[in-house]
This record gives sequence, C-alpha cells and structure tokens, in this order.
Amino acid sequence: MFTRYTSIALACAGIFTTISTAQAQPNSEFSPVVVTAQRQEQKELELVANNLTIISAEEIAKSGASTIGELLNQQVGVQFDRAGGPGSAESIFIRGGNSSHTLLLIDGVKINSATTGAGSFESIPLSLVEKIEILRGGASALYGSDALSGVVQIFTKSNLGNFSKVDVSFGNLDSRDISLSLGRKINDLNISFGVSEKSSKGINLYSRNTNAYNSDLDGYLLRSFNLRADHKINNGRLGFSHMTSQLTSQFDSYASDSSYNQYLSSADWKNKHEIRISSIWHEYLIDSNWLSKVTFSDGIDSVITTPSSTYLQSNDVFKTKNQQINWQNNFSTEYGKFIAGIEYLEQKLETTGSYEKKNRIISSQYVGLIKDFSKNQIQLNLRRDDNDQFGEKLTNLMGYSFKPSQSFKFYISRSSAFKAPSFNDLYFPVTPGVGGGNPNVRPETSINHEVGVQYTKSDRSISLTRFVSEISNLISWTESPAGSYEYYPNNVGEAKISGYEFKASRNFDNIGVGLNYTNQSPKDLSTGLQLVRRSEQHGLAFISYKLNSYILRSELTFQDQKFDDAENTRKISGYGLLNAYAEKKIDKEVTIFARVSNLFDKNYVASLTSSSLAPGMPMTFFIGMRYSTK
Repeated sequence: MFTRYTSIALACAGIFTTISTAQAQPNSEFSPVVVTAQRQEQKELELVANNLTIISAEEIAKSGASTIGELLNQQVGVQFDRAGGPGSAESIFIRGGNSSHTLLLIDGVKINSATTGAGSFESIPLSLVEKIEILRGGASALYGSDALSGVVQIFTKSNLGNFSKVDVSFGNLDSRDISLSLGRKINDLNISFGVSEKSSKGINLYSRNTNAYNSDLDGYLLRSFNLRADHKINNGRLGFSHMTSQLTSQFDSYASDSSYNQYLSSADWKNKHEIRISSIWHEYLIDSNWLSKVTFSDGIDSVITTPSSTYLQSNDVFKTKNQQINWQNNFSTEYGKFIAGIEYLEQKLETTGSYEKKNRIISSQYVGLIKDFSKNQIQLNLRRDDNDQFGEKLTNLMGYSFKPSQSFKFYISRSSAFKAPSFNDLYFPVTPGVGGGNPNVRPETSINHEVGVQYTKSDRSISLTRFVSEISNLISWTESPAGSYEYYPNNVGEAKISGYEFKASRNFDNIGVGLNYTNQSPKDLSTGLQLVRRSEQHGLAFISYKLNSYILRSELTFQDQKFDDAENTRKISGYGLLNAYAEKKIDKEVTIFARVSNLFDKNYVASLTSSSLAPGMPMTFFIGMRYSTK
C-alpha cells in the first residue's frame, strides 16, 4: 500500500522546483533565530546543514495535534508510538533510533529520566509552548549522552513585552483545554507566567480481552504552571524560570505474585507523573565579542504508579533528580564564532525498587567553531564526557556547506555519538511477568553521516537529505525466554539505519501546499530484521487556504507497517489519518477555531504486544476561542 508514497513524493518534487527568475531571493534578515543546532543563536538560513525543524506557536495551533508526540509525528524524520490515548506514555523515534536516543530539553535544561532514559513528552502541555526545535542526527558532540539520534528542545512562552493570552476549547470525549498566560515589562524587568489545564475521559486502552483487560475508560488530567523573569544588570541579565507539570493518567495493567498468579487487573491503575524544572542564570557581555552565561538548574521527573506492579507494595515510585551547572562562553573573532563550556550533571534516583546503584555524576567539556569562507561554511564541535559509571567518551561533529547562490545550498556532515545505559537498563529489579535489568549492558555508540541539498526562494522551499547511522552495542529489550512475557535488555550488536528525508513547501497566492516524506531502513544487522516499532515509510502532506479572515487547512499523515517484536512476527499495519483545521479572526485579538483529528474515524491499531492490542484514537474534535494581545 505505502510503496506508492515514494512515487508520489518524487512526482510532487516537480511542483516545488519550478523556478521563476522573477521571484525574490530568500532574505536571511527575516530568517528565524535558532539555538539548538549549534548551542548559540544563529539564523535558520545560515545553518550549515538542513537537519533542524522549527515549529512555531502558529504552526502548533493549526496542527490539529493535542500532544507533543502527535505534533512531532507530523515532522520529517520523526515517528512516535503511544499505547492508548493522550496522557499515555509517548515514545519518540528520530531517524529510526530508539526512543531513549532522543534528548529532551526544556528551555535548555536536560529532563530525560534516569530510569527510562527517555523524556516524558506526554507530560508537557502544548498550551505553554512558544516553539519547538528538532535537531535530527547524532548530537552528542553538542549535548553528550541521550542525543544519539537527535534533540527536541521545547521553549516555553516568552516573557518579552506586555501581553495577555487566553485559549479555551472543548471537544468530544468530555475533553477540555484551557490556558492563560500574562507578561509585563517594567523598566528593565521582564516577567511572565502561565497556567493550563487539559483533560479527557479518554478511551479504553485495550480492545480485546487480555490479562490486563479492564472495561473502564482510561482518561487523564494535565495541569501546569510556569514563571519566567529576568532583569538587566549593567552589561548583563539575571534570570529565573520555573515550570511544573502534573499528569494523572489511567491505564490498564495487572500484577503477578511470587507464584506468577495474576491479580489486580480490575484495579484503577494510575500514573501520577510530575515534571519540575527550576533555573537561575546570569548572562554577561564581557566585551563586544565575548558573551558568558552561567546556568544552575534543578530538574525532577517523578512517576508514582498505583497500585504497584510489585507484589505486596502499595505503589511504585521512580523519581529522577537532575542537578546541573553549565558555563558557556560565546566568542566572535576574525577566525569565526567559537563556543567553549563546561557542564556538571548529577543524577539521583529515589525509588521503591531495590536498585543496586541510585546516583551518577557526569562532568563534561565542549568546544565548537562556526566559520564562513565566502560561499563556504564549516562547523566543528568536540566534547568530552566523563561518566563515573562508564568512564570517558569523546564525540565530535564536522559539517561543511557550499552555497553557489543565495537559493542553493549543498551540505555534508559526520558525527559520532553515544548513549549511556539507563538505570532501568542496568539495575531494574527482576519482577515476575515484567523482567529486569542487565548490569552487563554497555554504552551504545554511533557514527552518523548525512549529505543533502536545499533550494529556497521566498515562496517555496525544497530539500533532500541522505542519512546513515551505524550503531554499535544497540540496547534492545526483548522477551526472554519466548512466551514468558518477561523482558530483559541486551546489546544486540550492530544496527544500521539509512534513509532519505524529503521536505517541500510552496505558496500560490492564498493557497499553501507542503509535503514531508521519510524513507528509511532501520535494520538489526545481526538478524537483518526491522527494528521494533519503526516504519520504513512515513510522512505528511498538507494544503491550506487563506481568504480574508479565514484560514482552512487539511493534512494527511501516514506510516508504513511496523513490528512490535524483534523477530518481526507481530505486525502493526500501516495507516493514514486525515486531520482538518479552520479558524476565523473576529478582530485583531480574538480568533475562533475548530480542529478535527482522524476526520473519517479510521479504525487502526496504535500498539501491539504479546498480550494486548491497543486501538488508535477515534475521531476527535475541539472547538474554541483564542484571545491574544501580542
């Protein structure tokens, strides 16, 4: 079914590459400023490679997505997996890597869990997000462990200027989404805060009778608060930020006693997931060419599961504390733009489980250079991480681009990356019906290559990237022995993920069209089989129409088949979903809108395991109003 998308993608290229000499050239002066690709501010059109995607607040509103995972799933090179509806755990796969290979940053602060190794995307409300930057490809030379396949950085609402924003919407499944944010500028002080609440009665997690079956609906409640403030002090600024997000989500499960007898499948299973981040930073302009910034941050990722999956316990607690110090210096010289910094990260684990080790320290140093030579540009990065569990790791990144004109850019890059095993990988207590950790697993490492071409005009953009990632010591949780329903991690040996990313967009007066398409081969080289829960083809096509105060947008997301097990015996069929969005501006401050996901109420399987089948979301809709003075 999905092989035809390859032909469609190539055929569409002709629409976007028709060149008219009368069109204006791209203007870097109005290019968005990005941070994630090089750890310092740079205009998007001036990046060496084309492996970064920016999702603005306007694009978030029109996407039809209700969660971060659903939004990321619409981007080139990115897939997500979720067993159940919104509120369920969301796994993000960038360029076919594991979910734990994606580093999650919130306002520059690392928030990946020390137990799972992954970020809790489902616990972050879209209503508090100003923009998202996605960096595809190995980025350990910039950010260390956890960035083996890419980085997702979420920027919360800005605190610049005077503004008021209110967003209220309601939908089916007893859903509601309400948010408020305010900002004020008082002389040299910028301050803002925001609150939000989102909830739904949800759907039933499992569609057939299994060991964990429960006929109740599995809903969620997500509440959040954020505060940002900064004040000018001489040649610098002193700032503070805080965000708290609390998610309570229901799910279906069961537990077994010491004799493997099933119990508590009919209980009201709940996860209470809290993310809390606090940062204090000082930015100082030492001279016109030297900017220094020191950041102290404290991040908490806490999950409490009730009842417990462990026999005779009332609940399970997994709480990660990330305490981090970062000192970064940016230098502008005649030889290029340099960065140099040091980081200190201490991770602590508080849990009801009997983990052999519950803390670790990582000390890091990094340097980088960006240099322009007329039509040529280079990027060099080097980083050293010293993990007190695994010792020293050196990673590097080398990138080069050539721009024969303002519109065309050719680029090539090579990077090395690594991922340290999580505490679950190493020490998760052996539990009947669940499995356990393996203290013998080793860090994963990768070598990544990409080459591409990009063409940009004022009304159109098209790019094609070829990427290859060779991963050694890939960690995979597999059922052992078969039929036991117990999973243990192992280094499966070598994996190779290669593919193409195609992106294109064009505006025709009031009409806009776009397409992103990923064709990849995520293979375990020891077996030749497809890596778990990763499709070989996925993408999105959209069309939008704007007339006076109205905007209409429709999009089709699609993905090929994938497998839920390493042996490729449990197939999850591919599917396509149609979403729609409409808005009308009442005046310059008030907008009413409606968005529908899965417009034709397609019945599809979202996740499949050895003992359960989780249905995808039915047709959902929201109708609401947005008020903004910004």
